[in-house]
Amino acid sequence: MRTLARLLPISLLVSVACSSSEEPVDAQAPVAACVDDAAFFSDVVWPQVLQNKCLGCHNAQGIARETEFVMMPPAQPGYMEANRAVFGYLASLERDGTSFILLKPTKAIAHEGGKVIEEGSDDYNTLQAFAHRVKEPVVCDEAVVEASDPFAGVEMMSNGRVLRRAVLSLAGRLPNADEYEMADRLGDTGVEIALLEMMKEPAFLLRIKEMFNDILLTDRFLGGNNMLEKLDRNRYPAYWADSTPIDQPEQTLIDRERRRLRDLANNAAARSALELIAHVVRNDLPFTEILTANYMMVNAFSARSYGVSAANGAFADGDKRSDYDAERYFPVMLDEVPHAGILSTSAWLNRFPTTATNRNRHRAWVFMKRFLATDILRLADRPVDPTSSRFHNPT
Repeated sequence: MRTLARLLPISLLVSVACSSSEEPVDAQAPVAACVDDAAFFSDVVWPQVLQNKCLGCHNAQGIARETEFVMMPPAQPGYMEANRAVFGYLASLERDGTSFILLKPTKAIAHEGGKVIEEGSDDYNTLQAFAHRVKEPVVCDEAVVEASDPFAGVEMMSNGRVLRRAVLSLAGRLPNADEYEMADRLGDTGVEIALLEMMKEPAFLLRIKEMFNDILLTDRFLGGNNMLEKLDRNRYPAYWADSTPIDQPEQTLIDRERRRLRDLANNAAARSALELIAHVVRNDLPFTEILTANYMMVNAFSARSYGVSAANGAFADGDKRSDYDAERYFPVMLDEVPHAGILSTSAWLNRFPTTATNRNRHRAWVFMKRFLATDILRLADRPVDPTSSRFHNPT
């Protein structure tokens, strides 16, 4: 199921589950661990030198932003690879046989940031080692890497135990005998087949909605009129239940039935974003459709709150009011609404609101962080260090 391949990398999640091997590891002949160039940069050069002494000025907002040496902060995806590439280029530049990454910080040549590293210091030796690696890259022998692997000697869990953990986590039940037999007979393929069948169960969709509510937090609007009161009453008949004729002998029963209808309409509107995600997964649609769908999900009760009548034959003039109809969601398009999946649902827009003084800033931050893996508030991080600025600060 391609949707779940993007949604939950289950096979990767469960295949790494393991238990310690009972056989002891021979430690009589230790093997020196080989460190390749990428690991040396990320584990030594970046934390020891660049992040502490260079990033404060050499970033997109720093005083060295117009130089060739501009690094990306840790908040941006792929920052380590990008910084290694630009620093490797500078390391390849030389004057009289000495790399620029040694001349600049020691102020052997002009450097507006001053002298930040002493020649012969640990930081200097680290940069010298990196410059040498740029000229002569270090390629680790696979046998040495395997021998130094901290997971060497680890025994992987059986397919049956992997299946048990996955089904418990995603469907809230234990695997049945047929699923266990398939996992034992077909191995990893059997586990995958069993999980694909399990993903067709209603319990799996409930789990999906539970997981994504932890991200969207839209269940905050469940109960009472928490969601209905957020709708535009001049545009939508949100409180249609208050004027619906109800055939009951007593006023108390009429009020109770109207409260029940309001609750069903409110909760359906509050869960529209989660139901859209469930709809995409159920129908094996491209998972990007949770943000690009040109429709929204409603049931018989929330449809009336949005002014939709007799849509798809799901209901007609409120004749169907059973709890069964509350579980039947279908897609609709609202007039003059530029639908954009969950981003245009009332639940998401009101959960992450905008104001006249904070024009979509909070909403944009949430969108970038939740869906593009980028925390835009960290992109402008600047160290509060008055000595790192070349301008006079009267305070």
